[in-house]
Amino acid sequence: MNSSLGSPASAAAASLPPASPPPAAREPALLALPEVAPHPNRAAFEGVLTLIETPSDKAPDGARGHRIILSREAVEAALPSLIGMAVNFKDDWSGHNPRQKAGIITAAAIHGRQLRVRGLVYARDFPEIVSRAAGEDANRGGGTLGMSFEMVGGHVRDMRSKIWRLWRLTFVGAAVLDRERAAWRSSSFRILPAAQDAPSPSLSGSLLRRPDDSPRVLHSRSHHPQTAQAQAGSARSVAA
Repeated sequence: MNSSLGSPASAAAASLPPASPPPAAREPALLALPEVAPHPNRAAFEGVLTLIETPSDKAPDGARGHRIILSREAVEAALPSLIGMAVNFKDDWSGHNPRQKAGIITAAAIHGRQLRVRGLVYARDFPEIVSRAAGEDANRGGGTLGMSFEMVGGHVRDMRSKIWRLWRLTFVGAAVLDRERAAWRSSSFRILPAAQDAPSPSLSGSLLRRPDDSPRVLHSRSHHPQTAQAQAGSARSVAA
């Protein structure tokens, strides 16, 4: 998480308005792709990208050593930015490599405290992702791969806090990596069976349903410039 932060302003922090209530549930956001079945370069995936209203297990890159919390209102407002964003990976599964884009996010939603995503991996171009994920599922009944998001324009309510709470952000991408390397170790990633290898995975599936069966959609990554509104500080670029 590489970050350029604004200066703390205690007076501005004190004058911040109270958090607004979460917006009403939205219609599912999907990226529709033409159906080509079977397609040799498409493998559908699903995963837990991050948790909301839950402190990270460690400080993401760029957070100056602070653990962070993604507020529900921030994630819901940023939802549309996730759709169409790329999924990348490093050859050693240790983190992010935005120049090695191996797939795309086509659907996202909040399920309880989880931000869940679905999408496509370019299976023919990056067979190592498919083989590792499929091998772990088959051999151990579960995998060690997780996910991590990339964001810009993060606004922090009180930069003096031990744990930073973000009230605004824009997602710009995601990575597949070793789960223990992710800021939230409850993230997950798996390749779906061929029968579920749809070009635009539906939000109606169990992955993307909230307990009350009313999906809320999230998206990822774009830039929100600082505004004249009172704010404690901003984290411009983060990888968690």
